[in-house]
Amino acid sequence: MAKRRRRLGVTLLLILLVGAAAWLLGWSSFLTVKQIEVVGVAVDSPLKTEAIIALSGVRIGEPMARVSSASVKRELDQLPRIGKVSLIRKWPHRVVLVIKERAPALAILKGTAFELIDSAGNQYATVPVVPVGVPTLTIGGDYKASLKTAMAVIDFLPDNIRNQVTRIESSGVDDLQLTLQRGVQVIWGSSEELSVKSRVLTTLLAGPGAKNVHVFDVSAPYAPTTN
Repeated sequence: MAKRRRRLGVTLLLILLVGAAAWLLGWSSFLTVKQIEVVGVAVDSPLKTEAIIALSGVRIGEPMARVSSASVKRELDQLPRIGKVSLIRKWPHRVVLVIKERAPALAILKGTAFELIDSAGNQYATVPVVPVGVPTLTIGGDYKASLKTAMAVIDFLPDNIRNQVTRIESSGVDDLQLTLQRGVQVIWGSSEELSVKSRVLTTLLAGPGAKNVHVFDVSAPYAPTTN
């Protein structure tokens, strides 16, 4: 009988402790949000810290344990410039919103403005001027197919060549042309043999006399030509 009472007492004590912990975390005013911090947003970004905090739904005075990561992500997904968001709790009172902004891979002229496209092919912003270092894409054929081809080509180029691209022109999925710095033209052709074309172009650009070449044709990568 005594052992049964002790077991019952221990069980009741555990229930009380669990209940107290749940109340402390979820309903008491002891472990509440007192500071909200936003990191990952560039100084010159159109995204503003105050707007991000307001839209996130996180509130000063809210119990830390009841701040919902899923809810924060759902709310901030409304901002197209945000590619990824994560929430970190810094106990006992600080919540950190970690933002990853979308970065432009291409810019497409639409009317008098430019649509910014990220590396996944998502259009996320319209700006009056192309950001420095972002190549423009001119599409003369099927929009989706041409964009997909252009993104694939950009992805396969090594960084040292990708950073030289200033313009991409596409009159169709089989007719892509790049313009590099100094006005150098690269006739790329279709999206086939991407890795081979990338390696061939890298070799040609590093070859002797490359600075005197104005046109590199890698559309037939096993028989490239220069002019």
